[in-house]
Amino acid sequence: MAKNKPSSQPKATQNPITTNPNSPTSEQVIKSTVFSKYPFALLIAVLIVTGFFIFKDYLLGKAAYQFKDIGSDSINLTQTILVWLHDYWRTEGMPSWSFQQGMGLNLYPFFFDQFFWIIPFFSKENIPFTIVWVTWFEVMVAGAVFYFYLKTLKLSPFSSLIGGLCYAYCAYGILSSTWVNRFEIELFNNALLLLALERFIQKKSWWLVPIAIALMTIDMPFNLYPFSFLILAYCVFRHLIIEEKLSKNLLTTLLWMLGLGTLGVGIGAVLGLGELDQMLDSPRVSGGQSFAGALIDKGLSGAIDGKELLTCITRTFSNDMLGTGLEFKGWSNYLEAPMFYVGLFPLVCLPQLFHQVDVNRSRIYALLLVLIFIPVILPFFRFAFWAFTGDYYRTYSLFVGMTLLTLGMKALSKIEETNKINWITLLLTIVGLTVILFLPLSAEDLINKGIRSLVILLLIVNSGLLGAVSIRNLRNIAQITLLIVICFDLAINASRTINISKREALTKEELSEKTGFNDYTNEAVAYVKQVEKSPFYRIEKSFGSGPTRYQSINDPKIQNFYGIKSYHSFNQPNYIRFMTALKVVDKNNELTSRWCTGYPANIIWHSLVGVKYFISKTNEVNTFGYDSLKTFNDVKLSKNRFALPLGITYSNYMTEEDFESKKYSNLYASKAMLRACVIDKKLIPQLSGLTKTAEIDTAQVFANGEFEQTIKDLTTDTLQISSFSNTKITGEIDLPRKKVLYLSIPFDKGWHATINGKDADLQRVQWGLTGLVLDKGNHKIELTFTPPYKKEGILVSLFSLGLFGVMLFFSKRKKGNSSTIEA
Repeated sequence: MAKNKPSSQPKATQNPITTNPNSPTSEQVIKSTVFSKYPFALLIAVLIVTGFFIFKDYLLGKAAYQFKDIGSDSINLTQTILVWLHDYWRTEGMPSWSFQQGMGLNLYPFFFDQFFWIIPFFSKENIPFTIVWVTWFEVMVAGAVFYFYLKTLKLSPFSSLIGGLCYAYCAYGILSSTWVNRFEIELFNNALLLLALERFIQKKSWWLVPIAIALMTIDMPFNLYPFSFLILAYCVFRHLIIEEKLSKNLLTTLLWMLGLGTLGVGIGAVLGLGELDQMLDSPRVSGGQSFAGALIDKGLSGAIDGKELLTCITRTFSNDMLGTGLEFKGWSNYLEAPMFYVGLFPLVCLPQLFHQVDVNRSRIYALLLVLIFIPVILPFFRFAFWAFTGDYYRTYSLFVGMTLLTLGMKALSKIEETNKINWITLLLTIVGLTVILFLPLSAEDLINKGIRSLVILLLIVNSGLLGAVSIRNLRNIAQITLLIVICFDLAINASRTINISKREALTKEELSEKTGFNDYTNEAVAYVKQVEKSPFYRIEKSFGSGPTRYQSINDPKIQNFYGIKSYHSFNQPNYIRFMTALKVVDKNNELTSRWCTGYPANIIWHSLVGVKYFISKTNEVNTFGYDSLKTFNDVKLSKNRFALPLGITYSNYMTEEDFESKKYSNLYASKAMLRACVIDKKLIPQLSGLTKTAEIDTAQVFANGEFEQTIKDLTTDTLQISSFSNTKITGEIDLPRKKVLYLSIPFDKGWHATINGKDADLQRVQWGLTGLVLDKGNHKIELTFTPPYKKEGILVSLFSLGLFGVMLFFSKRKKGNSSTIEA
């Protein structure tokens, strides 16, 4: 920290716990304890021992850290992504566009994870068993960073150690890790951001702030919105705790945060810019499927209901008091419900804080607790926290737990420092917490009484040990015992949450058998690749191979074929637009824009999108138009005799307005798109010489021989593909007249076309797919894909990194100046 700080700013470095700047620090008071010499080494040891007990069944290979129950996304999303990355790196290089996600999606913005990035470089067979090791490492690193945050707050070594331990194995670290991997990343990012903010506030050290923001931008740029509330609230409340009133120093701090945050966003723009664009363009945000309208309409009048309140209470004490996995009886479901648990000990400590500080600071802490729980009581504010994108807790659970933990550890540190505790408050705390656990009485049938009894017992033990910590002569033994009890509480809670049998974990035996993603679909796909000569074709399945209770949709990513279905948080908007026009996606249901399952038995639209092969179970009757090819145990492979190639041409067109006015059903919508290329009316001036079709015959789907003739006409002039990859397609077509070339690729601004070496404008046709207007003659066509904003993101990141380096250089040079913000 800068030396010789001017006397006009005496409170800028004041200890937030100790109101008297001349008071000794916690380390000076308790330097004789066993935790004072090597607290960080002890933390790492405790994290390892506790974590091994929690994860031992998975670490020893009894099961993969993937779950078939409500946590099925750990298989249907995480595993498919990791295997896809494993293959893509080896065949195509840097992740980009992939035809294995739906009908095609830009996956460049979503490929990097600061911890999980290493997993795809292991063998495919080891990927499921590697996940637990990375998860364990991730939560331990998060706990270690949170420890340093508490140390920066000048808390005692013991309270910092306990805080780091509880943070690592809190509900958000363990429970959410059984869902998808991104939540543990937030656990780390949050701890790093807190450390960065506190270093700036106390030491005026700025360099960690943009790094924390950059990592957040790369991980999920949307999180910059909810975390901006954290930054604002943290700066305001820390300022009030230190100075007890608002002053211009707060404005200065906030301006620095704005500038450093912008720099961090710039550093992370290499991935964040494209990801933000894709998120904003997705149906969840800008499409008709958005939840925003419905959530805003609920207004401030809708208070929390009884079941949700019960869930909030019980999940503060345990992950599983209302049931585990599919047996969960609380609000929403096991994973979407609040995750407030950070250990029982912080709950016992926290009330002591109000006896350790003056009246003004007591009011500030009380206000903080009120504000943190307002969005719980009034869900409208929680909806606003999520920008009205959904009825979620998720990251908000982390903020609640983090607040309870930090304030609890502040109280513990002060008890160690002063050797004082308010025994009446301690007694009232235990009584109050116990009473809360029995309310309401009508919920008794929902509560696991064994867990509740254990929680009450641990609360009493924690209270007794906290009292013993305040007695100097008992402190050493009390701290050791308390550490053991806290480890027991965290380990038992987490072990119950990830229990192999209760959570239906994917066992080692299942991974080696011909079930799940390892079923006979793989033999069918391998056979197709052996006999098929075309460089591009799609395969559809009537079932999902995933071993979970919920149907897997992303089979193409793990079983290595091009399909149609897609489960993704931010599906390609024009893909969803096309599916909506075909009535495959409900325009009023946001969930269907993420879980796009398609119609597996519709030969008309299968032909329209290039499905050439169909995989079904042997006991299923063949769909019209499909001929059986071969059987692989219980899997049957059929071929579409009416399959259309990737690029077909139309001489007829229909406007979107005409199409929409007819309100076609799925079958007739498919028929309309086979009979005419549906276009935006703005394209009409370019279509001179083509025939406009206003409507189709809806007396019957196709008359005798009509479907066959339609397919024959569409295969007359097609694109002959000479080379194909996920990001580059070249081919040639010879046309006797002007036509529209339709490509069954979602229209995306990342795709670029050349015709005979000259740039050409791609058009959106068929509501959301790709087209090219071609004149008569021979055309050599090349399509290439470059992730949107990739180049711009790289330039912004390089500029921001350069600016960061310059700022760091000059900060170091001017470090001796007392008025300078330090690096």
